[in-house]
Amino acid sequence: MWHRLQNFIFSLRSYTALRPDLAVRRRVVRSLQRRPSLSPQDWFELYGKSLGIAEAVVQFADQQFEQYSGLPFGKLLPGDRLAKSLDNRWGGDDQRGAVW
Repeated sequence: MWHRLQNFIFSLRSYTALRPDLAVRRRVVRSLQRRPSLSPQDWFELYGKSLGIAEAVVQFADQQFEQYSGLPFGKLLPGDRLAKSLDNRWGGDDQRGAVW
């Protein structure tokens, strides 16, 4: 019984620390709305080839990224620093290079 209570309390603490930051999400979505949306083929031609990313990976990312993250893959650029920006929520060192 005690373990169940401890697990429940730990789950609540974990959720609080890891829950989505809706203000950050809104800023990101607002920033992305201003960009044109590229098809997977266009994204591959513009960015994937020069970065050595396989076309199949671009197709997969296009199909899965929005479903997983809520962000449209066709509007993302290779220089976007989503992970860095999100890391700053938990005390990362700076936001240089962030696009929003």
